[in-house]
Amino acid sequence: MGARPFTVAIIGGGFSGAVAAIKLLDTAAGRPLRVRIIEPRPEVGRGLAFSTADPAHYLNAPARLFSVHADRPDHLVHWLKVQDAAADIPLPASGQIADAFVPRQLYGAYVRAELARAQAEAGVNGIVEHLRAEAVDLAVDPAEDGTGGVRATLSDGQTISADVALLATGFAGNRPGFAVSESAVADRRYVADPWTLADQGVPREGTVLFVGGGLTMLDALVTLERKGFRGTYVSVSRHGLLVHERREPPPARDFLGDAHPGSARALLAHVRRELRDIAASGGDRQSVVPIIRARIASLWSGASPAERARFNRHLRRYWELALHRSPQPSVETFAAVLAQGRVTTRAGRIEAVGTAPDGRAEVQLRPRGGTRTENVAADLVVNCTGAEYAWPRQQGRPLAANLLARGTVRPGGLGYGIDVDADAAVLDRAGIASGRLYGIGPILRGTRWESTTIAEIVAQATAFADHVADRHLARRAPATSPSRASAA
Repeated sequence: MGARPFTVAIIGGGFSGAVAAIKLLDTAAGRPLRVRIIEPRPEVGRGLAFSTADPAHYLNAPARLFSVHADRPDHLVHWLKVQDAAADIPLPASGQIADAFVPRQLYGAYVRAELARAQAEAGVNGIVEHLRAEAVDLAVDPAEDGTGGVRATLSDGQTISADVALLATGFAGNRPGFAVSESAVADRRYVADPWTLADQGVPREGTVLFVGGGLTMLDALVTLERKGFRGTYVSVSRHGLLVHERREPPPARDFLGDAHPGSARALLAHVRRELRDIAASGGDRQSVVPIIRARIASLWSGASPAERARFNRHLRRYWELALHRSPQPSVETFAAVLAQGRVTTRAGRIEAVGTAPDGRAEVQLRPRGGTRTENVAADLVVNCTGAEYAWPRQQGRPLAANLLARGTVRPGGLGYGIDVDADAAVLDRAGIASGRLYGIGPILRGTRWESTTIAEIVAQATAFADHVADRHLARRAPATSPSRASAA
């Protein structure tokens, strides 16, 4: 009789969960492994980001940066060529797929293909189960003698067990803190989830008001343009800023060196000096982004709670605009709309969305720095504020509420996500690291800050798989495995 497979429950089957499963299967190297992916969506690997129904929603960086294998950066490009996907991708001036922006739908297919490949290569020693339900609770047995484990309660009434569990719950849609009238929702004048725009009717003219000015807003605008909207747009955000076009200049010099700036103010001073030097030499401001990004984890971990709060309050939006820039096809659509004079930006805060006497939406807007609200009429109001990272504020997620209430987890920095140690092991209310429960992806926002992009998540998944292999699978005798097929 073969050895009992070591079982990992992955709570969430979006990108983070799927890549973790791929890395686990590849790292197990023939040792018996069962991966249970708890995901209510019909397909594992797509999640919120890659489930979009709009083929004009693109990854926001070139294909050469999105391999799920850090040691094979050309893997996605090779897969696209094998799939003969050039017809589905707008090629850039270079004519190279490596420099192209890939539709997110297609990228989701790539992730799913890699999961199928990893499962096939693992053969009988790699069992993958997709449980189409939501995890609503999790009980952890702290025993470390081999008898402990994890029990997950699912929304369909099942209870499943595992040796360890990985929290890969991904993004939760942000619900802004303003009142929305029942009539605005019933009349579909207010859209809480911008990703539903592709599947619903939209007006042909009038005014669409976006709450937010980042990449989510741009995706919503692209969808509306494709569906024939030819009216005007108003983007309302705290600072009145809009998403930046992505360019790929060579990285700047390492202007931070070995010094830790020590404060958000000092970091800003360093960046401003470098930007002045770049401007004087005719360089590109975006060249500083890779330098800061390479240091962001250490800068964040070394910052005090007060400095983290100061960064979050004053600099977060500028950093996010610098890092999360727009793909070229979307830029072209946006530039055309701007040239037509159809976009207005407002700096301020939405206080309420109701219904005007004429049946349109009526938005109460407090301009930035102002003391009085003004009413702005719109035919459609779309929430484009992005993700909610704070677990206590995530609505409709019983797992988060249960784990927090019981003290199995504690919030991360600034209340974002959950707290973990260097191995991504979850810390409980008392600060004790679990040997059975781990985290990955957006829920690590509070402890690692940049934990939402492909590169960071691939690195986290690889580290988790290595940790499981070294700590758990190494204790088990290798099983005989069938011959492994070559990777794409």
